[in-house]
Amino acid sequence: MRCRCRRANVRGVIADIPLPAVEAMRLGHAATYVLGEGRGFRDARLFIEQLAASLQRDGVAVDRLNIVLAAMHPQVAAISATWKSSEDVVVVPRAWVGLGSLEFKRSPMALFHARTHLVIRRLLCSAACAVDFDIVADLREQGYTDYLALQLGGQLTTRVNAVTVATKQAGGFSDDALHTLLSLQRILAIVVESHVDARVATTLLQTYLGEDAGARVLAGQVQRGQGEAIPAVISFCDLRNFTGLSDRLPREAVLSMLDDSFDAIVTGVAEHGGEVLKFIGDAVLTVFRARPGEEAAACAQALRASRAVLARIAEKNAGRGDHDDRPLLDVGMSLHVGDVHYGNIGSPSRLDFTVIGPAVNLASRLQGLCRPLQRRVVVSAEVARHLPDAVEDLGLHTLKGLLEPVHVYGVDC
Repeated sequence: MRCRCRRANVRGVIADIPLPAVEAMRLGHAATYVLGEGRGFRDARLFIEQLAASLQRDGVAVDRLNIVLAAMHPQVAAISATWKSSEDVVVVPRAWVGLGSLEFKRSPMALFHARTHLVIRRLLCSAACAVDFDIVADLREQGYTDYLALQLGGQLTTRVNAVTVATKQAGGFSDDALHTLLSLQRILAIVVESHVDARVATTLLQTYLGEDAGARVLAGQVQRGQGEAIPAVISFCDLRNFTGLSDRLPREAVLSMLDDSFDAIVTGVAEHGGEVLKFIGDAVLTVFRARPGEEAAACAQALRASRAVLARIAEKNAGRGDHDDRPLLDVGMSLHVGDVHYGNIGSPSRLDFTVIGPAVNLASRLQGLCRPLQRRVVVSAEVARHLPDAVEDLGLHTLKGLLEPVHVYGVDC
C-alpha cells in the first residue's frame, strides 16, 4: 500500500508526514551507524557517505543525500554536503548573504528557518505534486521520483540543520523506506546538533579569542590566573587620526575604516605566524610567541608581518581613493620582545585571555612615539639587537610610566 502524504501538526510545526512514535521507531543499519561509528563525526563528507551506504543496507533506495550543518562562522552560515550515487561528495560553504537570496527563499530551508515545518515531502512522480520549491523542478528534471526533507535543529536554538533524501525508484519511496527515514529524524537531530555545537564552540572561541587562545580555553584553561610565562614579541598597531575622523564621519564610514584597517592587520599578522589577541578601540594587540633562545626568529617574523600589514594598508588605500567619506588609512606599529604572562586574568566570573607584564606596557607606550617620530614602525632596543641591519637609531626617549629613558629604533618599511 502506498504511503499517502498526511500533514500532521507537531507542537505547532507542520509535518507533511507525521514522525513515528518513539516506541514505533525503526532502528536499522542507519540508526546503528549514526549512534555508533557516526557519533562525534568530524568529516561531513565521510559521515554522509556512510549514512547513504547504511540506508541502502536498510533497503532504502536512496540516490541523493544532502546534509546542511549550521556553521556560525563570520563568513559562512552553513556547510552543505551532497552525496549522489556513483559520484563524489560535494561540500559547499554557504555564505550569510545567501540567506537573503531568492534561491534560499524558494527552498525548504527557508521554512525550516522560519520554524514552520519539521518534515517536508514532495512525491515528485505524482502529477499533483506541488512545485513550490526550485529543488522540486530540478530533481524532477534529473529523474528523481520522491523527495523528503527533515529539519534537525533543536527547538531551543536558532541554528537549523537539515537532511534531505531523494530517490529515482519508480513510484517514490516505499512505506517501509519512509518509516525508516522518519525514524532517523530524532536520532540524527541529537547527533548532528552535538556535532554542530562542538564546531560552533571552536569557531566562536577562535573568532573572538584567536586560534591558540581559543584552543586553550576549549581545552579547559578557564580558571583565573591560569596561564604561563612565555617569551614573545608584542606589537601594538594603532589607526592614526581615528579620533578626529570618527568625530566628523558618519557611523558607516567609521565602521568601514575600522574594518578595512583591521582586515589588513589581521591578515598580515596571520600570514607570518602572529596572533591577534584583542582589538582595543582603534588599536590591535598581537603577539608572536617564541621559544626560549629563539627570540631572534620571532623578531624577524614580527618585522615581516609589520611590512605585510603596511603593504595591505596600501592595497586598501588604492581602493579608497581619499574621498571625504573614505579617507586613506594610516597606522603606526610598535615591536618589543620580552617575557609575558599568557593566560587568564579578571574576576572569578568574567575573564580575559591576554598577555600582561612590563614588556606589554613598554610596547604599548612605544607605539605612542610613531606619530611624533614620523615613523610607521618603531622597535625597542631588545628587538633592534636581533635586527641590526633593518633598524635606525632614533635616540633616547622618555615614555610615560617608565622611570628611565629607552632607546628607540625605526624600521625602514
